[in-house]
Amino acid sequence: MITVPSVEVRFVKPDLWDRFLRLASRPEAAFFFLLAGIAIATFEFYAAGAGVAAAVAALSLFLAGYGWATLPMNWWAVVLALFGLLLYTWDFQQNRLGLGSVGGTIALLIGGFFYTNAAPQYTPAWWGVLITVIGIALFYGFALTTVVRSRFSTLTIGREYLVGKQGTAETDFDPEGVVVVDGARWRARSHRAAGLGPGDPIQVVEVNGILLEVGPTE
Repeated sequence: MITVPSVEVRFVKPDLWDRFLRLASRPEAAFFFLLAGIAIATFEFYAAGAGVAAAVAALSLFLAGYGWATLPMNWWAVVLALFGLLLYTWDFQQNRLGLGSVGGTIALLIGGFFYTNAAPQYTPAWWGVLITVIGIALFYGFALTTVVRSRFSTLTIGREYLVGKQGTAETDFDPEGVVVVDGARWRARSHRAAGLGPGDPIQVVEVNGILLEVGPTE
């Protein structure tokens, strides 16, 4: 007996674009791209970079969005993960890593472990979630803090001496921007009524952690 196939079977290799999108087809991968995208965007905001980090963040968030579109999501877990990142960022803004960071870690772990609602057939790999959360903790605790301090610091120990110093605005203020004081670039904040723009002379009136409060030169 000879069996003859009734149809022709062909195996087609996915193109490069399809293989790129499949990077976010696993729950733990989509979780990683979400956290990485927001963390890199935070780095871009605080470090006042040239825009490369922003492009990487946008690409990561695009892959995270593809994961949302194709995976059975637990949306409360997504919100919880975003809240965890908010706690980390709030703690960093206060120039510390304390209870907010602890709460953020717990929120990230819960959000990662319950990222999808197709258990037990399609659940995030626990090791992938754990590695991602540890990476976020190290990023906020060491990498982001070190980079921002090195970029917006001067050779003088302490920042109180900056009060009263004069400098130049490098960007528009809405209400935050970047100023140059004694040759060093600092992220600064000013009242909207001051109307500061690039090239305007400024004076430091207060130092708040890594953020300077500035106003027009008297």
